Amino acid sequence: MAYALLLTAGQLAFKGVALRAASASSLRGTALNLSHDALFGLTCILYLGSMVFWIWIISRIPLSIAYPFASISILLVPLASAFVFQEPLNRRYWVGLAMLIAGLVLVMR
Repeated sequence: MAYALLLTAGQLAFKGVALRAASASSLRGTALNLSHDALFGLTCILYLGSMVFWIWIISRIPLSIAYPFASISILLVPLASAFVFQEPLNRRYWVGLAMLIAGLVLVMR
């Protein structure tokens, strides 16, 4: 679960970076903006740390058990983005969320 929270935090941070870099009109301009953005650097460090954490996790438990827990970020990211960035969630999201939870329950039994 901690890994899913790290991925969620990283995605929210990347979205924050993307909003700040949106003023660039080209890919090159975006890259230039990112090269001066401390939040982008911190987000990259967070992702590097999460990769190390993931490798540590899967060195101790089977991937078939660990991976379903990583998928929890698939439901956390949209929920968090709705809260933090006021992004809309439609009915299909909620149906998909219910299906994902049901799938996790089935896999973990």
